[in-house]
Amino acid sequence: MQVGVPGIRRLCVGVDLKRYSGWTTPQQIQAQRGLDEMLTVMWERAGIDRQLCARLPGGDGEFLLLPPGIDEPAVVAALITRTRLTIAEANLRQEALPDGVRLRVRMAMHEGVSHHAELGYAGQVVVALRRMLDSAPLRRALDSDPGLVLAVAMSDPVFQDSVAQQYEGLDPERFHTVRLEDPAHGFDLDVWIHVPGDDRAPTDTADPRAFSQIQGVPGFATPADDEDDQR
Repeated sequence: MQVGVPGIRRLCVGVDLKRYSGWTTPQQIQAQRGLDEMLTVMWERAGIDRQLCARLPGGDGEFLLLPPGIDEPAVVAALITRTRLTIAEANLRQEALPDGVRLRVRMAMHEGVSHHAELGYAGQVVVALRRMLDSAPLRRALDSDPGLVLAVAMSDPVFQDSVAQQYEGLDPERFHTVRLEDPAHGFDLDVWIHVPGDDRAPTDTADPRAFSQIQGVPGFATPADDEDDQR
């Protein structure tokens, strides 16, 4: 099939806000403003000019297709190590506002070929990124503690080329692999999930989460009894 537009391989990053749909309209407007400001700072700290990226805004989040030729390990490391602080700073600004909301963010990273199409970008990388952001394991990771503000899902190719190589700031032991499957749509993908700041050690073997950690499996990797994954 003749496509007619070039397919470019690049790193793609998606972010999504938790429970956005449950806020009032003024809160949603404020949340979008806070998220937009936070993302600009996040990308500056990663050494990327956000305005030079291909952007797919979504109201409660955004997909960014980064330019080819970036220093990918350095960008991935910056996103992993600095974003939690950036969100915390944004939340301090939110608290000072009448309709301030607390930002809690899911992030996904994947790489692959995409094509610029009439209504945005086409390519399996874009489809996979959305499924990673919406996946139950990533939602459970962020839900595992109300104090957490960030949970990250990373595809295996990105993990192997960055985290597994132990570039500065990247510790493979802090990532846990899960397999995402959706047979109805012919989708399956190995991803790695990381929760920055979740440093708690298990203390009670009667606690299901503690038991999962003792067995080497984090709580988000196994289905919860009550799958209430509201945004």
